[in-house]
Amino acid sequence: MKVLLIFILFLTINITVSYCQPFQYQVTLSGNYAPYPITEEQNSELTLTFCNLTSLTLPQNPIPAGGVYILVNFGAGYERTNTVPFNRDDPNDPNDILAASLFTWSQTPGGGWYGISNTSIGSTTILCGKIIMEVLGTGMNNNAATTYSAVILSPNSDSSPGDNTGSANLQVNAVMPIELTSFTAFNSDCGEIRLDWETASERNSDYMEVLRSMDGNEYIALGRISGTNTESRSPKSYSFTDNFDLKDKQKYYYRLKQVDFDGRSEFFKIVSIENICPETKPTLDIYPNPAFDLVNLKVLGVKEQSQILMHLTNASGELVKTFYVNTKGVNAIDLKGLSGGVYQVMTVESDKNLTGRFIKVD
Repeated sequence: MKVLLIFILFLTINITVSYCQPFQYQVTLSGNYAPYPITEEQNSELTLTFCNLTSLTLPQNPIPAGGVYILVNFGAGYERTNTVPFNRDDPNDPNDILAASLFTWSQTPGGGWYGISNTSIGSTTILCGKIIMEVLGTGMNNNAATTYSAVILSPNSDSSPGDNTGSANLQVNAVMPIELTSFTAFNSDCGEIRLDWETASERNSDYMEVLRSMDGNEYIALGRISGTNTESRSPKSYSFTDNFDLKDKQKYYYRLKQVDFDGRSEFFKIVSIENICPETKPTLDIYPNPAFDLVNLKVLGVKEQSQILMHLTNASGELVKTFYVNTKGVNAIDLKGLSGGVYQVMTVESDKNLTGRFIKVD
Protein backbone atom coordinates (compact mmCIF):
# COMPACT_ATOMS: atom_id res chain seq x y z
CA MET A 1 0.00 0.00 0.00
CA LYS A 2 2.79 2.49 0.80
CA VAL A 3 4.54 1.85 -2.49
CA LEU A 4 1.39 2.52 -4.47
CA LEU A 5 0.75 5.87 -2.71
CA ILE A 6 4.24 7.15 -3.48
CA PHE A 7 3.87 6.22 -7.13
CA ILE A 8 0.57 8.13 -7.44
CA LEU A 9 2.07 11.27 -5.80
CA PHE A 10 4.98 11.21 -8.24
CA LEU A 11 2.64 11.12 -11.21
CA THR A 12 0.64 14.09 -9.89
CA ILE A 13 3.74 16.31 -9.64
CA ASN A 14 4.77 15.48 -13.17
CA ILE A 15 1.39 16.48 -14.57
CA THR A 16 1.18 19.92 -12.87
CA VAL A 17 4.64 21.19 -13.88
CA SER A 18 4.48 23.49 -16.95
CA TYR A 19 7.04 25.56 -18.92
CA CYS A 20 6.16 29.27 -19.53
CA GLN A 21 7.12 30.48 -23.00
CA PRO A 22 8.44 34.10 -23.19
CA PHE A 23 6.27 36.57 -25.10
CA GLN A 24 6.83 39.95 -26.72
CA TYR A 25 4.90 43.08 -25.79
CA GLN A 26 3.16 44.78 -28.67
CA VAL A 27 4.21 48.45 -28.91
CA THR A 28 4.69 50.85 -31.83
CA LEU A 29 6.33 54.22 -32.41
CA SER A 30 5.67 56.85 -35.08
CA GLY A 31 6.28 60.58 -35.46
CA ASN A 32 5.96 63.77 -37.45
CA TYR A 33 7.34 67.32 -37.57
CA ALA A 34 5.52 70.64 -37.57
CA PRO A 35 6.15 72.89 -39.39
CA TYR A 36 7.72 71.52 -42.55
CA PRO A 37 10.05 72.96 -43.74
CA ILE A 38 11.85 75.30 -41.31
CA THR A 39 14.65 77.84 -41.72
CA GLU A 40 17.95 78.22 -39.93
CA GLU A 41 17.41 79.32 -36.31
CA GLN A 42 13.73 78.38 -36.50
CA ASN A 43 12.28 75.94 -34.00
CA SER A 44 10.10 73.00 -34.89
CA GLU A 45 8.51 70.21 -32.90
CA LEU A 46 8.96 66.50 -33.39
CA THR A 47 5.98 64.63 -31.96
CA LEU A 48 6.50 60.91 -31.38
CA THR A 49 3.45 58.76 -30.68
CA PHE A 50 4.16 55.77 -28.47
CA CYS A 51 1.40 53.14 -28.61
CA ASN A 52 1.05 50.29 -26.16
CA LEU A 53 -1.18 47.64 -27.73
CA THR A 54 -0.29 45.07 -25.10
CA SER A 55 -3.31 46.13 -23.07
CA LEU A 56 -5.45 44.78 -25.91
CA THR A 57 -3.54 41.62 -26.67
CA LEU A 58 -2.22 40.74 -23.19
CA PRO A 59 -4.22 42.84 -20.70
CA GLN A 60 -3.12 40.65 -17.80
CA ASN A 61 0.59 41.35 -18.51
CA PRO A 62 1.62 45.00 -18.12
CA ILE A 63 5.03 45.92 -19.48
CA PRO A 64 7.46 46.02 -16.55
CA ALA A 65 9.76 48.93 -15.78
CA GLY A 66 12.76 48.77 -18.08
CA GLY A 67 10.83 46.72 -20.59
CA VAL A 68 10.86 49.38 -23.36
CA TYR A 69 13.85 51.31 -24.71
CA ILE A 70 13.47 54.16 -27.25
CA LEU A 71 16.39 55.65 -29.17
CA VAL A 72 15.99 58.88 -31.18
CA ASN A 73 18.79 60.26 -33.39
CA PHE A 74 18.76 63.56 -35.32
CA GLY A 75 20.27 64.11 -38.75
CA ALA A 76 22.64 66.82 -39.94
CA GLY A 77 21.36 70.38 -39.77
CA TYR A 78 19.31 70.00 -36.58
CA GLU A 79 19.77 69.94 -32.84
CA ARG A 80 17.58 69.51 -29.78
CA THR A 81 16.83 72.69 -27.83
CA ASN A 82 14.94 71.55 -24.72
CA THR A 83 16.76 69.51 -22.11
CA VAL A 84 14.57 66.39 -22.22
CA PRO A 85 11.53 65.26 -24.19
CA PHE A 86 8.31 66.67 -22.78
CA ASN A 87 4.54 66.25 -22.97
CA ARG A 88 1.68 68.47 -24.03
CA ASP A 89 -1.33 66.96 -22.32
CA ASP A 90 -4.80 67.56 -23.71
CA PRO A 91 -7.20 67.25 -20.77
CA ASN A 92 -10.10 66.76 -23.16
CA ASP A 93 -8.48 63.76 -24.82
CA PRO A 94 -8.64 60.60 -22.66
CA ASN A 95 -6.02 58.95 -24.91
CA ASP A 96 -3.48 61.78 -24.54
CA ILE A 97 -1.29 60.15 -21.92
CA LEU A 98 1.91 61.89 -20.83
CA ALA A 99 4.07 59.27 -22.48
CA ALA A 100 7.42 61.06 -22.11
CA SER A 101 7.14 60.82 -18.32
CA LEU A 102 7.04 57.03 -18.58
CA PHE A 103 10.71 57.08 -19.63
CA THR A 104 14.00 58.17 -18.10
CA TRP A 105 15.84 60.15 -20.79
CA SER A 106 19.56 60.63 -21.33
CA GLN A 107 21.53 62.12 -24.19
CA THR A 108 23.77 59.87 -26.27
CA PRO A 109 27.29 60.93 -27.38
CA GLY A 110 26.07 61.22 -30.97
CA GLY A 111 23.43 63.79 -30.08
CA GLY A 112 20.47 61.41 -29.88
CA TRP A 113 18.23 60.64 -26.92
CA TYR A 114 17.81 57.36 -25.13
CA GLY A 115 14.73 56.62 -23.02
CA ILE A 116 14.19 53.66 -20.68
CA SER A 117 10.73 52.97 -19.26
CA ASN A 118 10.91 53.94 -15.59
CA THR A 119 7.60 52.43 -14.56
CA SER A 120 5.31 49.58 -15.41
CA ILE A 121 3.33 50.35 -18.57
CA GLY A 122 -0.07 48.74 -18.75
CA SER A 123 -3.50 50.28 -19.05
CA THR A 124 -6.82 49.01 -20.25
CA THR A 125 -8.05 52.49 -21.20
CA ILE A 126 -5.10 54.62 -22.39
CA LEU A 127 -3.24 53.13 -25.32
CA CYS A 128 -1.18 55.90 -27.01
CA GLY A 129 0.79 58.85 -25.71
CA LYS A 130 2.84 61.75 -27.07
CA ILE A 131 6.54 62.48 -26.69
CA ILE A 132 7.48 65.96 -27.96
CA MET A 133 10.98 67.22 -28.77
CA GLU A 134 11.93 70.78 -29.78
CA VAL A 135 14.20 70.86 -32.82
CA LEU A 136 16.30 73.81 -34.03
CA GLY A 137 17.44 74.22 -37.63
CA THR A 138 21.20 74.82 -37.61
CA GLY A 139 22.32 74.42 -41.24
CA MET A 140 21.32 73.62 -44.79
CA ASN A 141 20.10 70.09 -45.39
CA ASN A 142 20.13 70.12 -49.17
CA ASN A 143 19.48 66.43 -49.70
CA ALA A 144 16.23 66.56 -47.69
CA ALA A 145 17.14 63.31 -45.93
CA THR A 146 15.13 61.89 -43.07
CA THR A 147 16.14 64.04 -40.15
CA TYR A 148 15.68 61.57 -37.34
CA SER A 149 15.46 57.89 -36.63
CA ALA A 150 13.36 56.60 -33.76
CA VAL A 151 13.37 52.94 -32.84
CA ILE A 152 12.25 50.71 -29.97
CA LEU A 153 15.31 48.69 -28.99
CA SER A 154 14.16 46.15 -26.40
CA PRO A 155 14.02 42.80 -28.26
CA ASN A 156 11.26 41.39 -26.04
CA SER A 157 9.04 44.45 -26.15
CA ASP A 158 7.68 44.45 -29.66
CA SER A 159 5.95 41.88 -31.81
CA SER A 160 6.19 44.07 -34.94
CA PRO A 161 9.65 45.74 -35.01
CA GLY A 162 9.16 46.96 -38.57
CA ASP A 163 6.66 49.57 -37.37
CA ASN A 164 8.99 51.34 -35.00
CA THR A 165 11.02 53.73 -37.17
CA GLY A 166 9.71 57.28 -37.55
CA SER A 167 9.40 58.51 -41.13
CA ALA A 168 8.93 62.30 -41.01
CA ASN A 169 11.22 64.54 -43.10
CA LEU A 170 12.28 68.10 -42.36
CA GLN A 171 14.02 70.50 -44.77
CA VAL A 172 16.16 73.41 -43.57
CA ASN A 173 15.88 76.48 -45.80
CA ALA A 174 18.24 79.45 -45.82
CA VAL A 175 17.29 82.41 -43.66
CA MET A 176 16.06 85.33 -45.76
CA PRO A 177 18.45 88.24 -45.15
CA ILE A 178 15.65 90.79 -44.75
CA GLU A 179 12.03 90.63 -43.71
CA LEU A 180 10.18 93.27 -45.74
CA THR A 181 7.00 94.54 -44.08
CA SER A 182 5.98 97.37 -46.47
CA PHE A 183 6.90 98.80 -49.88
CA THR A 184 4.99 101.79 -51.31
CA ALA A 185 5.33 104.32 -54.14
CA PHE A 186 3.72 107.76 -54.50
CA ASN A 187 4.09 111.03 -56.38
CA SER A 188 6.00 113.60 -54.39
CA ASP A 189 6.85 116.61 -56.54
CA CYS A 190 6.42 116.98 -60.29
CA GLY A 191 8.77 114.60 -62.06
CA GLU A 192 9.50 112.68 -58.88
CA ILE A 193 8.30 109.34 -57.51
CA ARG A 194 9.27 108.39 -54.00
CA LEU A 195 9.60 104.83 -52.76
CA ASP A 196 9.32 103.99 -49.06
CA TRP A 197 9.85 100.60 -47.46
CA GLU A 198 10.38 99.11 -44.05
CA THR A 199 12.09 95.99 -42.79
CA ALA A 200 11.25 94.14 -39.58
CA SER A 201 14.68 92.46 -39.35
CA GLU A 202 17.90 92.19 -41.35
CA ARG A 203 20.73 89.72 -41.39
CA ASN A 204 23.73 89.34 -43.71
CA SER A 205 22.27 92.02 -46.01
CA ASP A 206 24.87 93.82 -48.15
CA TYR A 207 22.53 96.20 -49.99
CA MET A 208 19.07 96.69 -51.46
CA GLU A 209 18.81 97.68 -55.11
CA VAL A 210 15.90 99.70 -56.52
CA LEU A 211 14.70 98.50 -59.93
CA ARG A 212 12.31 100.25 -62.35
CA SER A 213 10.35 99.10 -65.39
CA MET A 214 7.91 100.68 -67.85
CA ASP A 215 6.21 97.41 -68.81
CA GLY A 216 6.62 95.19 -65.73
CA ASN A 217 9.06 92.88 -67.55
CA GLU A 218 12.31 94.70 -68.35
CA TYR A 219 13.89 96.39 -65.32
CA ILE A 220 16.78 98.80 -64.90
CA ALA A 221 18.73 99.50 -61.70
CA LEU A 222 18.31 102.99 -60.28
CA GLY A 223 20.42 102.87 -57.13
CA ARG A 224 21.57 100.96 -54.07
CA ILE A 225 20.98 101.43 -50.37
CA SER A 226 23.13 99.63 -47.80
CA GLY A 227 21.48 97.38 -45.25
CA THR A 228 21.70 98.02 -41.51
CA ASN A 229 21.81 94.36 -40.39
CA THR A 230 20.18 94.70 -36.99
CA GLU A 231 20.40 91.48 -34.98
CA SER A 232 17.04 91.84 -33.24
CA ARG A 233 13.61 92.54 -34.69
CA SER A 234 14.01 96.31 -34.97
CA PRO A 235 11.98 98.08 -37.72
CA LYS A 236 14.04 100.15 -40.15
CA SER A 237 12.64 102.66 -42.66
CA TYR A 238 14.14 103.46 -46.06
CA SER A 239 13.34 105.98 -48.78
CA PHE A 240 14.44 106.46 -52.40
CA THR A 241 13.43 109.25 -54.81
CA ASP A 242 13.27 108.50 -58.52
CA ASN A 243 13.69 111.64 -60.65
CA PHE A 244 15.46 109.99 -63.57
CA ASP A 245 13.81 111.00 -66.85
CA LEU A 246 10.24 110.31 -65.75
CA LYS A 247 7.59 110.77 -68.44
CA ASP A 248 4.28 112.44 -67.62
CA LYS A 249 1.24 110.12 -67.37
CA GLN A 250 3.52 107.07 -67.74
CA LYS A 251 2.96 104.08 -65.49
CA TYR A 252 6.08 102.72 -63.80
CA TYR A 253 6.78 99.47 -61.98
CA TYR A 254 9.22 99.24 -59.07
CA ARG A 255 10.66 96.33 -57.13
CA LEU A 256 13.46 95.70 -54.63
CA LYS A 257 16.35 93.32 -55.06
CA GLN A 258 18.19 92.35 -51.90
CA VAL A 259 21.78 91.09 -52.15
CA ASP A 260 23.58 89.51 -49.20
CA PHE A 261 27.31 89.41 -48.53
CA ASP A 262 27.87 86.01 -50.13
CA GLY A 263 26.21 87.04 -53.39
CA ARG A 264 22.80 85.42 -52.94
CA SER A 265 19.87 87.63 -53.93
CA GLU A 266 16.11 87.81 -53.55
CA PHE A 267 13.42 89.84 -55.32
CA PHE A 268 10.47 91.35 -53.48
CA LYS A 269 6.98 92.46 -54.42
CA ILE A 270 6.28 94.83 -57.32
CA VAL A 271 4.47 98.17 -56.88
CA SER A 272 3.20 100.36 -59.70
CA ILE A 273 2.27 104.03 -59.99
CA GLU A 274 1.48 106.58 -62.70
CA ASN A 275 3.79 109.58 -62.86
CA ILE A 276 1.58 112.63 -62.35
CA CYS A 277 2.15 115.94 -60.63
CA PRO A 278 0.45 116.08 -57.23
CA GLU A 279 -2.21 118.68 -56.55
CA THR A 280 -0.96 122.21 -55.96
CA LYS A 281 -2.92 122.32 -52.71
CA PRO A 282 -0.45 121.69 -49.85
CA THR A 283 -0.74 118.25 -48.31
CA LEU A 284 1.00 116.44 -45.48
CA ASP A 285 2.55 113.03 -46.13
CA ILE A 286 2.93 110.73 -43.09
CA TYR A 287 4.90 107.48 -43.13
CA PRO A 288 5.35 104.77 -42.06
CA ASN A 289 1.81 104.22 -40.94
CA PRO A 290 1.46 102.42 -38.58
CA ALA A 291 4.61 103.77 -36.93
CA PHE A 292 6.75 102.51 -34.06
CA ASP A 293 9.21 104.91 -32.37
CA LEU A 294 9.55 107.29 -35.33
CA VAL A 295 7.20 108.87 -37.88
CA ASN A 296 8.23 110.91 -40.93
CA LEU A 297 6.35 114.03 -42.07
CA LYS A 298 6.80 115.70 -45.45
CA VAL A 299 4.97 118.80 -46.67
CA LEU A 300 3.99 118.58 -50.34
CA GLY A 301 2.91 121.42 -52.64
CA VAL A 302 4.83 124.21 -50.90
CA LYS A 303 7.58 125.80 -52.98
CA GLU A 304 9.15 128.21 -50.50
CA GLN A 305 11.44 127.08 -47.71
CA SER A 306 9.81 127.74 -44.34
CA GLN A 307 8.88 126.18 -41.03
CA ILE A 308 5.40 125.37 -39.78
CA LEU A 309 4.39 124.92 -36.13
CA MET A 310 2.49 121.64 -35.57
CA HIS A 311 0.49 120.12 -32.75
CA LEU A 312 0.26 116.40 -32.03
CA THR A 313 -2.89 115.25 -30.21
CA ASN A 314 -4.07 111.83 -29.05
CA ALA A 315 -7.41 110.14 -29.74
CA SER A 316 -8.98 112.12 -26.87
CA GLY A 317 -7.89 115.45 -28.39
CA GLU A 318 -5.25 116.07 -25.71
CA LEU A 319 -2.09 117.90 -26.78
CA VAL A 320 0.92 115.60 -26.34
CA LYS A 321 3.63 117.27 -28.44
CA THR A 322 4.49 120.58 -30.20
CA PHE A 323 7.14 120.84 -32.90
CA TYR A 324 8.19 122.58 -36.12
CA VAL A 325 8.42 120.97 -39.54
CA ASN A 326 10.35 122.22 -42.57
CA THR A 327 8.41 122.58 -45.80
CA LYS A 328 11.34 121.05 -47.68
CA GLY A 329 12.70 117.63 -46.94
CA VAL A 330 11.64 114.95 -44.51
CA ASN A 331 10.94 115.68 -40.85
CA ALA A 332 11.56 112.77 -38.46
CA ILE A 333 9.36 113.01 -35.35
CA ASP A 334 10.36 111.04 -32.24
CA LEU A 335 7.45 109.06 -30.75
CA LYS A 336 9.29 107.46 -27.86
CA GLY A 337 7.36 107.67 -24.62
CA LEU A 338 3.97 107.82 -26.33
CA SER A 339 1.56 104.98 -25.81
CA GLY A 340 0.05 103.07 -28.70
CA GLY A 341 -3.04 104.51 -30.38
CA VAL A 342 -4.34 106.95 -33.00
CA TYR A 343 -2.70 110.40 -33.22
CA GLN A 344 -3.43 113.53 -35.27
CA VAL A 345 -1.01 116.21 -36.44
CA MET A 346 -2.24 119.68 -37.44
CA THR A 347 -0.91 123.13 -38.17
CA VAL A 348 -1.22 125.81 -35.47
CA GLU A 349 -0.58 129.20 -37.07
CA SER A 350 -0.63 128.63 -40.78
CA ASP A 351 -2.98 129.28 -43.67
CA LYS A 352 -1.97 125.96 -45.19
CA ASN A 353 -4.30 123.98 -42.88
CA LEU A 354 -2.31 120.74 -42.94
CA THR A 355 -3.66 117.77 -41.00
CA GLY A 356 -3.05 114.05 -40.91
CA ARG A 357 -3.45 110.94 -38.77
CA PHE A 358 -1.34 107.92 -38.01
CA ILE A 359 -1.32 104.90 -35.70
CA LYS A 360 1.48 104.30 -33.21
CA VAL A 361 2.25 100.69 -32.35
CA ASP A 362 3.89 99.80 -29.02
